[in-house]
Formats: sequence, C-alpha cells, structure tokens
Amino acid sequence: MGIFRRTPRRGPAVHDSLTGQAAAGHPAKDIAAGQVSFADVVADRGSLKAQQQANAAAGPPAGPEENGARASAGDDSLAGSMLPHNGKDQQKQQQPSAGEAAKGPGTDEKGIFVDEEELLSRSTFPIPPEQLISMAKEVIKAGVHKCGKLAADFTFSAPFIGPLGKQDFANTMEQLNLDEPFPDLAPRVYHVRVDPLNPNRVWFTTRPIGINSGYMTGKLPIPVRPTGKVVELPPQTSSLSFNEQGETFL
Repeated sequence: MGIFRRTPRRGPAVHDSLTGQAAAGHPAKDIAAGQVSFADVVADRGSLKAQQQANAAAGPPAGPEENGARASAGDDSLAGSMLPHNGKDQQKQQQPSAGEAAKGPGTDEKGIFVDEEELLSRSTFPIPPEQLISMAKEVIKAGVHKCGKLAADFTFSAPFIGPLGKQDFANTMEQLNLDEPFPDLAPRVYHVRVDPLNPNRVWFTTRPIGINSGYMTGKLPIPVRPTGKVVELPPQTSSLSFNEQGETFL
C-alpha cells in the first residue's frame, strides 16, 4: 500500500487564531508546492503561541514615566530609544517663557518695569545717551532729509511709506513740501529719550499743530485751496537710530 500524502488546498495564508497573522509568514502556495510542510507550520505556530504567553506574563509595556525612571537608572539603550519622542519635550522644558526671558539685569522681579538708568549704565555703545539726545535734536531741527548726517545705508520706514533709501526719502519729502500748506507748522517735539534696551536708538514724541493757510500742491494735479483751519495731530512716536560714527541710518 502506497503512502498517501495529503496536499493542502490553495487558498489564503494560514492564519493564527489568536493574532490573525500568517503563521510564521508561510503562505499557503509554499505549503501546496511542498516547500514547507505542515509540521513546520505547526511547530512555528507553537513557538508563536509560546512567545505570546511569555509576553502576557510580562505584563503591559512600560509607560513613559517608568521608561524615564529606567533611563535615569542607567539603561542607555532605553534612553536612546526615548530620544526621538522625549527630545522635543526636554527642549521645551529648557526654553524659558516670555516672562522668564524678560527677567534680566535692570528689570524688576516680575519683568514689568525696567531700570532705565541701570540698563543705560551697562551700555557699550560708544556715544553716551546725553550726546545721542543732543545729536537727535539737531537732526530733527534741521529736518531729517536735510540734516546732512544720514548714513549711506539710511532707510526710512513708516506705516504707509517705505522702506525708502536715502535719496528716495529726500525726494519724497521735497515733493510733499508741507511748508507750503502749513507755513507756521510747529512739530512740538518732546519726551526725547534713549532706548535703554537699544542704546543707539533715540525715541521722541510729536504733536504737530499748524494753520492750513497755504496751497497744498505736492504731486496733486490741481492745488488744494487753503482752508484756514487749525490742524492738530495726535501724539506720534518716532525714532532715530545712530551708528558708531554718529550717522543716522534708520
């Protein structure tokens, strides 16, 4: 009597009833072709179930806190595996908040107010604050575009104008020619001070007032007749920045 060998039917891969995964990765076509015996499949399934039982006995995977404790205890391999996940968290913790960043020399405990005198006394800018204020007043009095002390890289920026280079700024101011419509315009400059956090910058406030007694021409196609009204603008804050040569560049 010959040996009867049962050939398995072609079909889907043999699946483990517990995991739903193909048993040891042996597809049914390899089994049908005689390349893998059912004995091999059964043996592999037994190994897989044994591994599952061992994993169940070991309990659930360690959480982040346990991993952190093990890593701090000297488990280098575990610590290395945590870096991609916890590296960003650690970096976040090391970055100071806005409030902490504001707490530095010359600030109060909460970072609300700065000690201007202390900060200016720490300044390394070669031109002292008193001299900078005097220089800024000279530039304002002469007219920024006519002061003759603009740096080669001077840039003018305003909410609706600019940035303009040195020559473009001068051309724009000449075209506006505010002296024509407001011949008695008074800029009323006050509160001229050096920025304690940027000691080469001078801030000042203006509240211009004048009577519109002349024609406004500028680049308008038709000159605008004077109204004879008093025009008073609200407070405006502007600044002048100086380089170490005493030139205005912004």
